[in-house]
Amino acid sequence: MPGARTTVASKACDACRTRKVKCDLGPSSSSSESRCRRCMRLDLACTFDRPSGHRGPRKKRFLNEALSVTQPHISPAAATTISPLESIVAAPVITPSHTTSTPILFTPEQQQLALNTASPDTYHHGYLDHQHLPQIPVYPTDGLCARPLVRLIVDDFLRLVYPLIPVVHRPTFRRAFAQDRDVDNTVFLSLLLAICSVTVGVLPSRFAAYRSWQPGPPLRFEGREEMLNYCYDTIIRLRGPRYFDEISFDKLAVSYLLTVTFFQIGDQNRSRMMEVEAMQLGRLLQVHKIQEYAGLTCVEAQLRKKGFWLLFYAHVHSELQNLRKEKLSFLDAQLLASINLEELLPLDVDDEQIEEDKVLPSTREGPCLTTAFIIHSRVFWASLRPVNEQQQAPVEAPCICRPWRNRAAHITHLRSRLHEIKYMLDVLPPKLMPWAPPSSESDALGRQFAALRANIHVTHLWLQSIILDLLEVDHQHEPSTRSEYWTQREDIARQLLHLLHAIPERDIEPNGLHLAFKVRDIAVGLLEDDVASPDTTPSRRPPASAKRAAAYIDELTRILARLDRSEQANIVNLQSWVDTGRVRTT
Repeated sequence: MPGARTTVASKACDACRTRKVKCDLGPSSSSSESRCRRCMRLDLACTFDRPSGHRGPRKKRFLNEALSVTQPHISPAAATTISPLESIVAAPVITPSHTTSTPILFTPEQQQLALNTASPDTYHHGYLDHQHLPQIPVYPTDGLCARPLVRLIVDDFLRLVYPLIPVVHRPTFRRAFAQDRDVDNTVFLSLLLAICSVTVGVLPSRFAAYRSWQPGPPLRFEGREEMLNYCYDTIIRLRGPRYFDEISFDKLAVSYLLTVTFFQIGDQNRSRMMEVEAMQLGRLLQVHKIQEYAGLTCVEAQLRKKGFWLLFYAHVHSELQNLRKEKLSFLDAQLLASINLEELLPLDVDDEQIEEDKVLPSTREGPCLTTAFIIHSRVFWASLRPVNEQQQAPVEAPCICRPWRNRAAHITHLRSRLHEIKYMLDVLPPKLMPWAPPSSESDALGRQFAALRANIHVTHLWLQSIILDLLEVDHQHEPSTRSEYWTQREDIARQLLHLLHAIPERDIEPNGLHLAFKVRDIAVGLLEDDVASPDTTPSRRPPASAKRAAAYIDELTRILARLDRSEQANIVNLQSWVDTGRVRTT
């Protein structure tokens, strides 16, 4: 009403104090039950129960000290009374004392609504004590776990998972994490949550350690899938309506990490959808066009090159194993033929040698982690096109991914791919040879090279097995030729067993289910024990050959039982979704 007087409370209500705004009681009223305008608009309880704090500068406290104070007050029963998503909303985002950035994680209305509706145990559940709340640095990851535990998970990622999934520039990422960039940057927060989720997904053996972590509150999730669902839900909530108006490599990294995460727990549908998102971001960033790298910093160019090859790996998998043809593809034959893959290989140096505006000479003797990444990329490259080609292949060149009009030309192409892949790893640095000595538990770099060695050589054997599958289809009525292929299968299985027994399983684990699925594909090829003759009458293989195959399958099955820790059945080649438009009621 025009001219109406308002009353400013001498003491703000709890909601307005939290928001640090004036408490407007509206027109003068003698009613003791009147609420301020803001509480009425948000339909909140207008209370004055919160005690006044001390004036003057607050004392700085580190999170570890805060956790040691609040740990005795944590109620185990309270941990089951609130959902993971509510806990991160209930914890107000307070900027740590050593930074001046303004947090933007949740709107004030969301924070206040949570503060007024959540019970006091909510603070205990989020590792916070209500009476200490103004003094404790609160991080947006506190709903996931305590900050020291986040640091431990990130350290596991950088030590064990990063060599295989290099989606960050280590010095830049470490610096941003040390500066608590996730407090005021939702994209970096999403990247941090995605890194935590992929680490738990790829390293199931570490989850028990996180659950029993000391000192401080351990991980509160009962199972891996519960934690990964929390990370995914939070990442989706952090996306505003204009999320895709600005694209960056970090956003591509988030989508790719979630693709790998859900693949590790057998959630193929979400993995497929996140992969499509990663591919779209890769195309928008034009990671496949070297001419579009002009103007990028050295760090950004290196990241995008690595991102291209990670998407290229998925492209090859899709082309070779997408039996239902329901998955979209990152590249097509015409686009692939126009790409200079040699120029897209990353620089053969460690991240520490790459700065924003320059690349420093390597100080390491021998190969670096990027060397192994490049070798692995070349193996995948060789499965589609000759690696040593001097010129770009013509658009109409045959490829492994689709039968050629000329059957003879197609078979010749497959044989050439098989021959090149088979012998391309004859000369490697000693650390990457399959017979390199095993690493010790304390040798961090040695363990990284062991994981990379397993990745390179299992992929090398798996691609040979896949090409043999395609060749056998073309020679299904030629027993002599199929017998030759069978001999090669036996040799592949024998090499695979030597490799898997030479590398400790703790070093194989960072490869996740991708390696386990490759091992399974090789083992499946040994189940075919008949040679089809021209008159379609099967003739059994020699007893010695059948016995060897049975022994290989038995041992590979034992190994797979330990490697495959997926929480769901393998349905990668089965329809795992429901088309509701086709459901008929009876």
